[in-house]
Amino acid sequence: MPLVVYKSSAGSGKTSTLVREYLKLTLDNPWQFRNVLAITFTNKAANEMKERVLNALRLMVAGKTEEEDELKELKNELNISEEELREKAGKLLTAIIHDYDEFAVSTIDSFVHGIIKTFATDIKLPQNFEVVLDKDDIIPEIVQNLYDKVGVDKDVTNILVNFVIANYEEEKGHDPTNQIYGFIEKQIEEQGFHYITKLLHLSLADFHRIISRLEETFFALKEKIKKAGKEGYELFQTAGVEQAWVYQGKSGIYGYFSKIAALKQSKDVLPNSYVRTTIGEDKWYSGKCPPEQKPVIDSIKDKLVQKYETIQAMAHRYLMYGLLHRKIYDVALIKEIRQLFDDYAADNQKVHISEFNKKISETISGQPVPFIYERLGRKYTHFLIDEFQDTSILQWQNFLPLIEESLAYGRFNMLVGDAKQAIYRFRNGEVELFANLPELYPKAVTPGEKTTEQLLKSQYKEVVLESNYRSDREIVAFNNRFFEAVKQGMSEKIKKVYDHHIQLLPEKEDKSGGFVRIDLLEAEDAANYREKRLQQILANVRQLQDKAYRKKDICILTNQNKYAVEIASFLIANGYAIVSSESLLLKNAPEVRMIIAFLRLLLQQDDHVQLAAFIRNLLLVYPKHGSFHDVYSRSLPLMKKSVEAMLNDLGYGNVKENEMNGMSAYELTEYAMEKFFGSSNNNVFVHYFLDFVLENQHNGDGSLDAFLSHWDKKSDKAFIAMPEGKDAVRIMTIHKAKGLKFESVIVDFIPRNDTITKKEYWTDLDLPELKELKAGMYPVVKELNDVGLGHIYDEEAEKTELDLLNMVYVAFTRPVSALYIVSHRKGKKQNKFTAYIDAFLRSENVSPDAETWELGQLRMLKTKKDDEEANAEELKDMRSSSWKDLVTIARVDDVTWERMSVKKARTYGNLVHKMLSEITYAADVAPVVASYEVSGLLDAAEVDKLRIKLEKLVQHNELRAY
Repeated sequence: MPLVVYKSSAGSGKTSTLVREYLKLTLDNPWQFRNVLAITFTNKAANEMKERVLNALRLMVAGKTEEEDELKELKNELNISEEELREKAGKLLTAIIHDYDEFAVSTIDSFVHGIIKTFATDIKLPQNFEVVLDKDDIIPEIVQNLYDKVGVDKDVTNILVNFVIANYEEEKGHDPTNQIYGFIEKQIEEQGFHYITKLLHLSLADFHRIISRLEETFFALKEKIKKAGKEGYELFQTAGVEQAWVYQGKSGIYGYFSKIAALKQSKDVLPNSYVRTTIGEDKWYSGKCPPEQKPVIDSIKDKLVQKYETIQAMAHRYLMYGLLHRKIYDVALIKEIRQLFDDYAADNQKVHISEFNKKISETISGQPVPFIYERLGRKYTHFLIDEFQDTSILQWQNFLPLIEESLAYGRFNMLVGDAKQAIYRFRNGEVELFANLPELYPKAVTPGEKTTEQLLKSQYKEVVLESNYRSDREIVAFNNRFFEAVKQGMSEKIKKVYDHHIQLLPEKEDKSGGFVRIDLLEAEDAANYREKRLQQILANVRQLQDKAYRKKDICILTNQNKYAVEIASFLIANGYAIVSSESLLLKNAPEVRMIIAFLRLLLQQDDHVQLAAFIRNLLLVYPKHGSFHDVYSRSLPLMKKSVEAMLNDLGYGNVKENEMNGMSAYELTEYAMEKFFGSSNNNVFVHYFLDFVLENQHNGDGSLDAFLSHWDKKSDKAFIAMPEGKDAVRIMTIHKAKGLKFESVIVDFIPRNDTITKKEYWTDLDLPELKELKAGMYPVVKELNDVGLGHIYDEEAEKTELDLLNMVYVAFTRPVSALYIVSHRKGKKQNKFTAYIDAFLRSENVSPDAETWELGQLRMLKTKKDDEEANAEELKDMRSSSWKDLVTIARVDDVTWERMSVKKARTYGNLVHKMLSEITYAADVAPVVASYEVSGLLDAAEVDKLRIKLEKLVQHNELRAY
């Protein structure tokens, strides 16, 4: 049996293919299911596949095979009768149900976790360790443990201080904790793992010696280069040759030696084209050179050439050591970080999930496969791996021996993936593993790797899934034409990924219809484009509603959380209910971040970082204040006086520090909310943030310091949540939408400006001065080209481009019947996305002046009206008043530390019950009702009616005494 690789596309039925192949392997021998391992990448996908298998078996047992095309195809492939199929399905269903724990459809992490548990002692892990999934549950502890060594351990202190300085010089921020946190976060990734293992034998003392030698070599080279430059410059000076007489003057070889003599920047050693022309073509004189001075220049030019060649002979090593030096403290710190992770596991019996594949690679990889199965207590003979394009190099290398053994016995194995949907490189996914099959990636080097590769090639069979079962005809046609046009301007590697992007429509289904619209917005600046984008998105939503699309039929996709927040705020302000985790995360709202920065400034007035954060978010909310640089420069000296002085300059003269004295965190938050956004603001994020502060105050210390500490721990989980079943517009990032489908999609895509995503590159080293340093890290910068390593930068730029194009592919292939695309009109500063849109429109011969482009017709949507629709609750505007005017603050029943529900009390009775619990005397009725109105739990129309009812109730003869 071969290694079958299914190359899928969006909506091509890969899950159905997996289920069909699983059933083909297990129907003949019911107990065979124990030996088949199906790997997915999410628990949701694993559960879906299990359910699909069980449902298929139930249908077969019920004799309903003819009702499903997939099951009819399966019966035909097996070449058996309906009765035989029913009997086999019944036996398999019974076997699975009776031994459900052996139903091996799981995530790759679950499978690896089982191996780790079995070999825990071998890899020096606690036997009953706890798996940590959230990096934020472990990184703060690692950072603190690292800080605890500062001032105690001389080597750690020295390395850490230099690490912070080096990163500061690279303009990576002023906060050392953020630098270290970000650095440790990268160590959770697998990038460079195999290189790091080559350095683990080195102590920090060893690294100090290595760094000293590196710096000695680097600075010695620098002094020699400067000396040669100075000598060249002095040759001109001594001969009395003026700069204007030499070819290209300051920009030519005269200026070159002048710069080298000072050598303020490493890149100055590189000659420009004018200098190379002088040396290569013997071109020394400018047009202004007096004839009598030419012999003078001729008399020194041979010596100048010698000085130039002396510099160039050292330039390569000098630049290379300079690049290595920029990352050497990162490399040195990794050793300590690895040790801290191991110590944390031993002390707390907790292991982060990212450690699993590393531990297997370090310890178990290389063990005989039968031995691994013996320890596991089970054996798998067939492997079905889904979403292979998102597999990491370590995951594949750890799995490969198991698959290799299965193939050696002629057993069926299957990989399914779509390189066009590889968008998880930031989670270690490596698309080249899939794109290069059957060849290994990285390239096979050792005899063992070459043998494995030969086996894969001999068993390899590729099947392309061409049909799109998800989208209507015009959407499929648009995507076929769009990506055909865009890929023409791409590299050969990217073209290869998009080789099979053309999709067909299934013959047996009516997929007619479909609608695509591109809006090209003209805008003077970013603020104007933001406003036009949001208005266009709203117009698109309303157009869909006019065609009977419910709110729940509409999904808005964006590529960054901050834009999801913008859209959510805008739609909420326009009366729409929304469902979104990213866009409703409180900390993503600039208004909330602005309040947090303000509160931190009250605690520490000289915190420049928080001042910058306050101003940056202020400008997001109120762009009218001007540019960040101007506002920050103006505010910084005023902050030395007081927060009040700074705010007064910005137009917030109503903020008085003496009024805030003695206020609790809640009172300060409400005060800031009223002063910055007004007492009748409609920002739901601010109001639910206020609920978050109140909840914390009810459960602990009400001080500002205590609240900010609580916020740091819980802000990642504080969001406004709405039930998925409600009739509400979905807003999510493209990463979250992968694998999903929606009736209609509005794509709002604003790519980052980064040319490259990954900023570091690991490589083997073999340097005479640094023999112990077997591996090192380069910054991924354009200067790599100057040391013959330009391919590193080019490869990363190419991968970043593929990441972007794949994001667009995933976004454009989510809809069933309608796709809207919002884009900036092509201009001088066009981004990659607008370039893609422009390339497509040009291929369609669309006028450059066109404002819209459409394909197909938006039809009335035929859908059943959900009962739930009548129950949909929208996020409504809320009003605020001064805390002094509130007699009692109502607590929202569904607010918790980690989830803020947008529901009011579940029933009218529950609401009345809560209000009664806060009423002691008849006189309490009016203020309690007023407080509920202020908090947004009562509509104005309900207030008088409810107050009268409550007053009658408390005046009732049987209750009056109480």
